[in-house]
Amino acid sequence: MKVVLLKKVNKLGETGEIKEVSSGFASNYLIPQGIAKPASEKVVKQVKKITETEKAENRKREEEFKKIAKEIDGQEFIIKKKAEGEKLFGSVKEKDVAQLINKKEITEKEINFKESIKKIGNYKVKINILNGISTEINLIVKAT
Repeated sequence: MKVVLLKKVNKLGETGEIKEVSSGFASNYLIPQGIAKPASEKVVKQVKKITETEKAENRKREEEFKKIAKEIDGQEFIIKKKAEGEKLFGSVKEKDVAQLINKKEITEKEINFKESIKKIGNYKVKINILNGISTEINLIVKAT
């Protein structure tokens, strides 16, 4: 039986692909779970239109992320923390840096520290905004 996949299925295919599967697998699992529909001309056209729209939206989103990455690349951000001498009370967290950057697209999940930041100083912080789109900022940690 030919079906059009509405969602990605591991070891079977990507969204929008037409696949030949056993009728039992299709009627007992794929179709009831909303993962696939029988491959009629109408359904194939609908799914192609939806996947093309999603691809266009993804390209647009990717361009926005590239713009943000270029905008903050190499910028210096200063964060102030309580410290005694060179040692901070606590440490700088990814969440602190995300709030400092103040871009809704950048959350703590995208920020990667090479090491824990527990001292005053200058640090390079890598930000992976999207697959293949990353940038690096300079983080300056100062005592309050």
